[in-house]
Amino acid sequence: MKFSCAICGDDNYKESFQVREMMWGFRDVFTYLECSKCGCLQIESFPSNIQKYYPSEYYSLGQSLSSQNNQKKIVQFLKRKKANYWLGNFDIIGWLLATHFTMPGMYNWLKPCGVKLKSKLLDVGSGNGILLNEMNKEGFYYLTGIDPFLPKTIIYSEGYRLIKGELSDLNEHFDIILLNHSLEHLSDQHGTFNRLGRLLNPKGFLIVRIPIKDTYAWRNYKTNWSQLDAPRHFYLHTLKSMELLAKAHGFSISKIIYDAWAFQLWGSEQYKKDIDLMDKRSYSKNPQLSIFSKDDILKFEQQTKELNENQDGDQVSILLTRSSEE
Repeated sequence: MKFSCAICGDDNYKESFQVREMMWGFRDVFTYLECSKCGCLQIESFPSNIQKYYPSEYYSLGQSLSSQNNQKKIVQFLKRKKANYWLGNFDIIGWLLATHFTMPGMYNWLKPCGVKLKSKLLDVGSGNGILLNEMNKEGFYYLTGIDPFLPKTIIYSEGYRLIKGELSDLNEHFDIILLNHSLEHLSDQHGTFNRLGRLLNPKGFLIVRIPIKDTYAWRNYKTNWSQLDAPRHFYLHTLKSMELLAKAHGFSISKIIYDAWAFQLWGSEQYKKDIDLMDKRSYSKNPQLSIFSKDDILKFEQQTKELNENQDGDQVSILLTRSSEE
């Protein structure tokens, strides 16, 4: 079988794997090849009928969400105070408010980038804008999402928009570019990074949130690993393959945050038992009918916490900056 790694160019693969589609329960089988050099697991051939695997019910492509415009001015003011505090800017009002709320997880990867509420942020593969809607309600001003699968471009307010299109359609610069579990869905990894480099401000950050292969879940579950998500995930990166991809385009990794959630365990356990994600027995559809008890889920959550602490969770947020020599 002829092979050329789409990430590092090596012409040898270590092993091939037959992976089933298990989100919708089609159970179509796809071949993935594991590069001998960088370890990246990649689909052998891109499906010609990929739209089949992104039905209208797909979680990121549902009905568009409303923006924060209907919030009262005082509510917007207080939310921005709280958000500023979580971004590392202390003031007494923000501190008082923050003590009464749980900090959303996004601040864990926004704060190290020095993000401000007025930073220009691009979300690549934004879908219907679930994350951007949350950020807008938190008080962020200049938000752009782009996704070719959107039904149309939507302008919510000045500085907040969702664009139906490709990266190549943009001709402006951003302080932060986010790929929130979208990179693994893109067929042209190097082309994507080349375009990202042209859109990012010189001192900006790329935030790449992806499943990561060289971790416990892959070692333990192999083809039943829930984050394989065949055939939607074309690439399952390792840290080595991500480093090589970034370096090829003048970027270096400044920080890695392990932020897996318990789906890496209960999802994979379901797949081992041939229970797809949309099955009536799936924990995501009906916890009462699932094969797991409350204690099981608590154990999965605790194990996931420990895996993240040990840098072995199956999901990471990688913060990238331009290499110093650039």
